[in-house]
Amino acid sequence: MNLVKSLEPDELERYKYLGHIFESSFGEIYLTFHISGILVGELLSLLPLCSFLFDEYGFPDPEHRRLLDQALTGAVGRYLAVFHRYQLLPD
Repeated sequence: MNLVKSLEPDELERYKYLGHIFESSFGEIYLTFHISGILVGELLSLLPLCSFLFDEYGFPDPEHRRLLDQALTGAVGRYLAVFHRYQLLPD
């Protein structure tokens, strides 16, 4: 079953945007996850963790896009540091 296809339209838009942020900010890790087949699952795991950010910054309101991008990049970085032990953040 393709879990991405089961997402509601607004969730799918957020999923795609989160994937864009992941790829543009963490390209090498994005590629590693894609090749290993875990990218979709990781993005689906990140989606509910980041939903409050999408809501807080009024996604898809372009007025707050830069702030949202920064917040999502930080959230993805923390996720990778905690769940995959990547050393991406300063101590």
